[in-house]
Amino acid sequence: MLREVERRWPDYTEVPYGLYPFPDPETVFVPEHAELIEHLQPFFSIDLSVVNPEWSGYLTMLGPMEPSEHHFVGQATEDTWWHSPLVHTNWIGFKVEQGQYRLMGDPRYFFLHPDNQYLADPYVEARANLLEMYADQKTAYEAAKKLYRNSGRLFFPSALVDGVPLYDVEQMTFVEQIGGVADYSKFPVSSLSLGYAERQENGVTAGYPCSPAGHPFHHVASVPAHHYQSWGADLIMMFYEPVAQLVLFTFYWEPCEDEGYTGD
Repeated sequence: MLREVERRWPDYTEVPYGLYPFPDPETVFVPEHAELIEHLQPFFSIDLSVVNPEWSGYLTMLGPMEPSEHHFVGQATEDTWWHSPLVHTNWIGFKVEQGQYRLMGDPRYFFLHPDNQYLADPYVEARANLLEMYADQKTAYEAAKKLYRNSGRLFFPSALVDGVPLYDVEQMTFVEQIGGVADYSKFPVSSLSLGYAERQENGVTAGYPCSPAGHPFHHVASVPAHHYQSWGADLIMMFYEPVAQLVLFTFYWEPCEDEGYTGD
């Protein structure tokens, strides 16, 4: 009985088998895209065989340091040519090459990319707000990483930065879900330029983004951004398409009634 409870409701405040928090950032991206570590923080690596025994290798869960409050990932460059079918607002796709990620689009997708220094602010104080957000995200991430190295536990990063006594800091889960299906209701479908499929599975409307070649992406893992950094999407969902070895991230945002932002 106890094993069945643990299977259905695993305690993810403990590092689960096959998950490796805070991987070496230098191993995440192909050399040509090493600069992306300035925009994306590696939360954990996960052994794909844990999700599907027929798969092999590792994928890395990433957390974007943008956007600033009341905006979405990639929104600041919507009016540029830097978006692509796999890299656009609320979606970021990569090709896996020998265990490393190659962005399936232009790195200038991230507004603070150095080559965007002359882009006008797409909204009031966009650049200043993003610079401040990046600094906060990095500080919180490093605080959580340092304490994890010392304790093996993951604690609420923002509270660590604020100097809250450790006995009052909430312990976070390393991951919210491994494998299974992704809840289609949390897809930002209005910004999805790919195809997608949905079907009922165990009472959940499961969502499967489809690659440009028509192959479905399968859910690998999900986690809230604030478990590893100061702020971000309420849920980051990572998908894998094994035929072309593509990885796709999307970002779910809880509705913000006062501003009318619904995350789609």
